[in-house]
Order: sequence, then structure tokens, then C-alpha cells
Amino acid sequence: WYYQAEYYLDRGNDKEGSEDDRWSGDLVAYQFNSATEQFVEQWRAADQLNAFVTNQADNWSRRKVFTTTNGNKPVELLWANLGADPGGLQQVLSSTAVDLDNPSDTTDGDMSAAESAQALIAYLKGDQTHEGAGDFKLRTRSMFLGDIMHSTPKLVLTDVISGAGNVPIVYTGANDGMLHAFHGTTGKELFSYIPRTVFPKLAAMSTNIDYRHNYY
Repeated sequence: WYYQAEYYLDRGNDKEGSEDDRWSGDLVAYQFNSATEQFVEQWRAADQLNAFVTNQADNWSRRKVFTTTNGNKPVELLWANLGADPGGLQQVLSSTAVDLDNPSDTTDGDMSAAESAQALIAYLKGDQTHEGAGDFKLRTRSMFLGDIMHSTPKLVLTDVISGAGNVPIVYTGANDGMLHAFHGTTGKELFSYIPRTVFPKLAAMSTNIDYRHNYY
């Protein structure tokens, strides 16, 4: 098997760093065919992820996304898990996500800092409710896997998932702030992880207001 990371930029206009820029990425798997002596494409992670997220309206909520709390405890990325203690991730997200909502524009109702932060979490997982709509503007996406640059895919064999032999898992980082883990044979996203140090940047990465592409 051979795994190749890719990135794409669909530039909406000629201005570099425009809010119309749509960055996306992909992880492509190839398997060697001994008969033809060629590598044959087997799957694309971006297509797999898009198919899963868009299959049902709330499928984005079924993605397994994790982070760590102040005590370096791994938790699923759910608002209740982030902790309301001072300096906790709820506070970090709320203090940055509040800038995504314009209180002078009530076309979609004002959102509190906490509500903005929870909407941001949903967006990161694939919810498109607030993409470019109303006064709570998040970048419009056609793909849910961020661009992959300077991150070499790493294949790891493990029996942790099934307990029934080695399962190939491919890890790669993307500029959606996540480290992704994909099944090496099927291309299914098994889980992803957002380091807590990235949290202060998640709002700026997601907004289409004065957007500038960042690399993580």
C-alpha cells in the first residue's frame, strides 16, 4: 500500500487570502497490482468523510473527535466535556467564538458566547447550518477534510480497535486543526484529535470574516 496526502485551493477571486478561498485536502490510498505492476487507487479519505457527514442531517455529530482537558485527560469533543473552570476549554472557545457573532445584526438572533462556541464545535465536526448565512458567518465548505501540507501520512498497525489482529491505521495532520486517523484498508475516519493548544485559533480558522489561511 501507498498513501499520498494532497491539498487543494479553490480561489474565489484574485485576492490572496480571500474569504472566498476554499481550502481542502485528501488522503489517497493506492495498492500495488503485481499483474500490471502499477499502483491502483483504492480510496479517497475526503470522499469517504463527505459521504458520511452528508448521508444524514446530523451525521456530523457522530464523528469521533477528541481533545484533552487541563489535566491532559482525553475526552470526546462535546461542550459538557470541556470544563467550565477558569482557563478551561469552554472559556477559551467562548472568548474567541464570540467574535463570530455580530450583536448589532439580529437577522438570525444574537448568540451568547457559549452558544457561539457550541456552534463552532458543531461546525468543526461538519455542521453546515451557519456557513455563510446570517450574521454568524463561518466559511463555506465543499469538503470536510482540511488541506494536508507538510504532514507525511504515518501507517501504524494495531490490534486495539478490533482485538483480532493488526488493523492498519493511517495518521495525518490537516489544517482543519485535527490529527486524523483513517482505516488503512477502507479509508473510513476512525477518529480525529484536536490539541488543546489549537483551541485559541479555531474561531479564526473557521470564520469567513477577514479570513487568513493558517497552517497547523
